[in-house]
Amino acid sequence: MVVYAQRYTLDVVTTCLLDGKIYTNFLEYPSTEKPTLILETIEPYDRRAIAGYDVLAVPVKHSVPAVGYRVTFSDGRTVFYTGDTTVGLADCWGHVSPQLLITEVAGPNKHEYWLKKAGHFCAGFLKEELVQFRRINGYLPHIAVIHLGNHYEKEIEQEVAQVAQELEADISLGHEDMKVTV
Repeated sequence: MVVYAQRYTLDVVTTCLLDGKIYTNFLEYPSTEKPTLILETIEPYDRRAIAGYDVLAVPVKHSVPAVGYRVTFSDGRTVFYTGDTTVGLADCWGHVSPQLLITEVAGPNKHEYWLKKAGHFCAGFLKEELVQFRRINGYLPHIAVIHLGNHYEKEIEQEVAQVAQELEADISLGHEDMKVTV
């Protein structure tokens, strides 16, 4: 399996997780010639052909360096996955115009201070960013919200539903085995 990430992320993963102390070093297992994982560096604005898709790494705001991924199908349809992120994505929105936006809401609005510090969205932050997206791109795509804080899932669901209503947006909460058509 090939994993694409920024050099910073790959360095953390290799020194903290794949060092053979907690997990098997999948960079050398079952052998160095045929490892389970192959790590590839991708930096902001790098564009790659991966598994038949055109993939563009787009910088997003987070507590550590992070990118989201714009994935373009051969027919031109696109999906943008923000990954972990927080407010301040106006620059990002200028590089993406997807039919589907996959993003996160990690906690409820009552924890907005902590969420912003940790580099995550609450429903209120999502709303701010969707307003910016609409201003920049002239529309809102279908939005799938993932990375829900399990303990707060019902509260997040209610807050996201309120955002969807206020913005007249098509927002779904992601779930296991969810299927979407782009």
